[in-house]
Amino acid sequence: MKNIYYFFLVTFILFSNYVIGQDFTNVKVNHLDAGDQDTDGGNSIALYGNNVYVLWQDWESTYFCYVSKSTDGGETFNDGVTIGGNDPHLFGAIATDNSGSVYVAWDRIEGENINGVYFAKSIDQAATFSTPLTISAEGIFPQISVYGSNVYIFFIQSKENNKIGFFFARSTNGGTNFEAPYEISDASIDDLKFDSPTAMYVDNSGNIYCVWNDGRTDGAGSDIYFAKSTNSGISFTNNIMVNDIAGSSEKLRSGCSIAADGSNVYVAWRQEDDNQGSNRKILFSKSTNGGSSFSSETEIASLGFGSPALTVNSAGEIYLAYPQYSVEQNGIFCTKSNDEGNTFPVTTFINSVNANGKYISILVDGNDDLYMTWADDRSGEDNKDVIFAKGKITITDIEEVANIIPAQFELMQNYPNPFNPSTLIGYNLPVSSNVSLKIFDIIGKEIAVLVNEYQAPGVYEIEFNGAGLSNGVYIYKINAGSFFAVKKLLLIK
Repeated sequence: MKNIYYFFLVTFILFSNYVIGQDFTNVKVNHLDAGDQDTDGGNSIALYGNNVYVLWQDWESTYFCYVSKSTDGGETFNDGVTIGGNDPHLFGAIATDNSGSVYVAWDRIEGENINGVYFAKSIDQAATFSTPLTISAEGIFPQISVYGSNVYIFFIQSKENNKIGFFFARSTNGGTNFEAPYEISDASIDDLKFDSPTAMYVDNSGNIYCVWNDGRTDGAGSDIYFAKSTNSGISFTNNIMVNDIAGSSEKLRSGCSIAADGSNVYVAWRQEDDNQGSNRKILFSKSTNGGSSFSSETEIASLGFGSPALTVNSAGEIYLAYPQYSVEQNGIFCTKSNDEGNTFPVTTFINSVNANGKYISILVDGNDDLYMTWADDRSGEDNKDVIFAKGKITITDIEEVANIIPAQFELMQNYPNPFNPSTLIGYNLPVSSNVSLKIFDIIGKEIAVLVNEYQAPGVYEIEFNGAGLSNGVYIYKINAGSFFAVKKLLLIK
C-alpha cells in the first residue's frame, strides 16, 4: 500500500489554519477569440489602485498589442485598446507610475521582420495612448520600468559582425523624450536563446537590476548575466554570471526573471540540458551582497517547460511562478519563500483547468495579494487565451509546513529493518520529479519496481513485501530527477 503524504497535506491544510492558494479564480482577459492570443514578451501586468492592466497580443489577424483594463481588481476586463497605432506591433511590456499613468514599449512588425523598439504613454487610464516615440530602429524585445519621473527601457540590439548587445535607454521627464540608448553588456556576444531573453527590476530605492541570457562563453549553451545601476541608469556595473558554469557550458539557459529586496537579489531561469527540449528545469539563485556574487543555483522544479516569473512583497517574501508538466496538474504553479529563498515550503496550482499555461507575469500589491497573467489553451488546441488570476498564498507556520514539504531530496532507511516479510521505505521530494524506486538483490539482479512515475513534491512512503524471497541483504535505489541514492535492507524470516 502506498501512502502519499503530499495529498494528505493538501487536505489537512484546507481544514486547518494553513492556507495555500486562496481564491485564484481564473478570468479570461482577451476580447478576440480566433487563433492565438498570448502574453509573450516583456512584463504583461501592471497595477494602480483597483485598476489592473494586462498587455497581450493577437497572433491571428491584427498582429497588434492590446491593453485590457479591469476597474474591479481583476474580476472583469474591458475590450483591449491598441497601443501602437495602425502598424502591426508585438512583444510589448507595460508599467505604471504613482500617479496612475500607464507606460508601454513594444516591437514594430514589418512583414516577417521585427523592426525597432517604440514607446507610448497613457494619462487617461489606458483609454488612449500617445503618439509612438522611436527608442531604437533596430532593437527588439523591450522591458519597461518606471521610478518617479524616470522611465527605463531595456532591450536587445544587433551590432556589426553579427554580434548582439543589451542596451538601456532612459527618460528623466516621464517619457517626453529619451536619451540615446547605450550598451550595458561588456563582451562580444554571438548568440542568445529567444525565450523571454531579458528582464528588469527597479527596487524601492531606485536601483535598477537587469538580467539576460547570452552566448559569450565557449560552448553551445547560453548563460544568465546580471548588471546593476545605482545612479538612476547613468551607468551599470560590470556583467556578473549568475548561473554555475562549472561543467555545463552546453546547457541552454533562458527565460530569466529578477527581483530584489535590500541587499538580496533573486534570479530565476529555465534550463535545458540539450537543444531537444528535454531535461528542463526551473533554477533559482540569490545574491546577499547586492549582486556582486551569486550563490549556487537551486532546482525549484523539473519539467518546467516555459519561463518563470519572480517578485517580492513588502515583507521581502519571494514569489516564484512557473509552468510545469505534472501527472494530474498541467499548467501554472507558484511557490513562496519567507526565509530569503533558503526554502520554498509552499507551492500551489493556479490554473482552474489543466491547459498548458505559459508566458507568466506576476506582481504583488501592498496587501500581499498576488496578481498573475498567462496564456493557455483551455479553449482548444488551436487557440490560446490570456488568463488572469488574483489571490493569496500565505504561510502561518513555516516550520510545520517545511516538515511536510521537504527542503531537499532524501531516501530514508526502511523500517523495520531487519524485516519479515514487509517493510516501509520513505523518501522526500522537494520538487516534482520522475521517480524510480527499485529493489535489487546483492548481485544486482532487479527484484521489484516499487515506483515508476512522475510525482508532486512531498513526503512519500511505500510498502515492500519480501514474501517469497530468501533471507539476506537486498538493495533499494531511488532516482528522482538528478538525485539518486542507494540503501540496504535485511530480510530475516
